[in-house]
Amino acid sequence: MTPAQRLHTFARRVCMKRHSLWCKEYEPLVLSGKDRDGYYYTDEACEIFPRYNVAQSALVDIEKLNFDNLPNLEELRQLLGNVWCLQKTDFERLTQTQIAARAEADELEKLRHSILEFARAPEKDVQPLFYRRVLSENEAEDYWSELKKALGCRRRLLVPTSREISSKTCLQIAREFGQ
Repeated sequence: MTPAQRLHTFARRVCMKRHSLWCKEYEPLVLSGKDRDGYYYTDEACEIFPRYNVAQSALVDIEKLNFDNLPNLEELRQLLGNVWCLQKTDFERLTQTQIAARAEADELEKLRHSILEFARAPEKDVQPLFYRRVLSENEAEDYWSELKKALGCRRRLLVPTSREISSKTCLQIAREFGQ
């Protein structure tokens, strides 16, 4: 792996671990009914659930970067720094309380610190992860536009509207788009 690929992999791994950690912390609250107070989240819930949302959202943004075509290490550091700026804006509109806002900010800072700390020593070894990439909004639009032309898909449903197209043909076309 290149230094940029190690950083990308480490960033994904940190987000996955943090998401898993906070989901496990939140589950007992839900099971005991202590996550809600009527319509609103409890303070205890607001301290936890924003954290797993931040970790998951950061992971999605990181996976929009193509592992096989990453920028150099310095550019990747800057891109990851921008992910945190974008995350803050995304979640500010969802925050219900000051407790949730502090939890979001705290989690963003912990993720950012872990990833940028690793970036200072990118020669560190990191175990590879499975390949997963999230399409950007523009890539997804292009993809669905092409599928619509090729298969007659409607509303992002991969269901051919033409009887002449067999499921084998759909699979072949879908594989071509995956390459």
